[in-house]
Amino acid sequence: TKADAGPPGNGAAASARDSNTKKERVGIAMDRMEKLVRKLPVDFTAALVTGEVGRYYLLRFDSGDAGTLLIFPEKSYFIIDSRYIEVARRDVTNAEVVLQEGDGLSQVASLMAKHGARRLLLESTATLGQYAQVHAALPGVELDTTDTLTHALEACRRAEDSSIALDKLAFYE
Repeated sequence: TKADAGPPGNGAAASARDSNTKKERVGIAMDRMEKLVRKLPVDFTAALVTGEVGRYYLLRFDSGDAGTLLIFPEKSYFIIDSRYIEVARRDVTNAEVVLQEGDGLSQVASLMAKHGARRLLLESTATLGQYAQVHAALPGVELDTTDTLTHALEACRRAEDSSIALDKLAFYE
């Protein structure tokens, strides 16, 4: 019966549409992370993205002000608190999702050691308080607060914005 069919949008067509949308998100997120890694210096060992805009751009996942994205050349980790963990595990496709313990910095330290990273790029927008916390949690790790990471993120976004603008222009010509 019609009542058994469920709300409009359910069924095979909706499932296929949701699957296609997820595949598009996966492709976009993977491309963005790969582009960022290519724009960073060849000798970069790790980068920490804590800003809301950068995290959303790279992960295609909105966690507001929560979460830390730790990027290595070969793998990325999204450390997120319990409020978002289930949704993040479902939706984040280009980073391993890790449940945050405490402020998450002990996990950053462990992952840095696991990957043998001794230098960490930080966003230039990090506050002195954030810098002090990271510095205290990662003794022996060189922190790079130059504009390297921030400029690489901005360059990725600008290139994507330009590409979208050109596509729109071509559409209207």
